[in-house]
Amino acid sequence: MIAAAWYSFMLLLGIGAEPPPSGPAIQEAQLEFNASELQHCLELQVYVRSMIDSTLAPPPFALALWADGKRMCEQGMVHGGISQLRMAARVLRTNAMGPVSGVP
Repeated sequence: MIAAAWYSFMLLLGIGAEPPPSGPAIQEAQLEFNASELQHCLELQVYVRSMIDSTLAPPPFALALWADGKRMCEQGMVHGGISQLRMAARVLRTNAMGPVSGVP
């Protein structure tokens, strides 16, 4: 009852004219991306793949992240794909630096 009154009050003020999205509406919002983001995802795939190819023994975790990121970009989950690819690049960069001095 109080929630309905509060919602009506907010509508009168013009705040929150629509209820927050839920279910399929949230999924559609997550799938929205623009062409430059897709291009970035594809370029990141190539960049990370070149890092993998230049590494003698790439960590299996980095390979799995790259594969997941590539798959996600191809399936239209661009934001998640970019996230996975960036994480793979971080793992590969950390691996290339070797052990940190002073840490056993």
